[in-house]
Amino acid sequence: MARESAAQERHHAAMCQELAERYGERTTTLPDLSAWTPVSFGREDPETELLFAVAGQTCVSETIATGWLRACLREIRSPTARAAYALHLKEELGHARVGWAYLASTQLSVTARDALRRSLKSMVDVNVAAWAQEANFLPGAALPAHGFLCRERSIAAIQHTLDAVIYPGFAHHGITPAR
Repeated sequence: MARESAAQERHHAAMCQELAERYGERTTTLPDLSAWTPVSFGREDPETELLFAVAGQTCVSETIATGWLRACLREIRSPTARAAYALHLKEELGHARVGWAYLASTQLSVTARDALRRSLKSMVDVNVAAWAQEANFLPGAALPAHGFLCRERSIAAIQHTLDAVIYPGFAHHGITPAR
């Protein structure tokens, strides 16, 4: 599932590029990711490093994406945007499930889980800050009928996802953030 998710992410980028080109009526170029390296959390223990990577990318980031996409889909009127967002949401749900399934593993040590518990709040905060950057939003009015919520509504959708899914999901697995 993880390998399939990586291929789907490339497809998501291509879908978004196609939508941008349709709306912008010009050709766009995807960034070159050949030099991309995974984020390092600086954990000496490989199990904890992997847990942080999986939890941050899937349980947090992909789950935030599902909440945001659901909020967008409630507003979209454009058939093209609706089709792209619906497929994207379906696949993001699968990506998030990879992380939640990994978190459910009985193979994860108490030490790794405790390290995640201690860092969970900052991991979530970093993800939310990345999603909420002003540069992620168009200047002026939002275009919800085309899948683009304003910053305030996007942040509200993210907060709802944190409160209704992410924090309860971690708590279900015995990981509550250190406050």
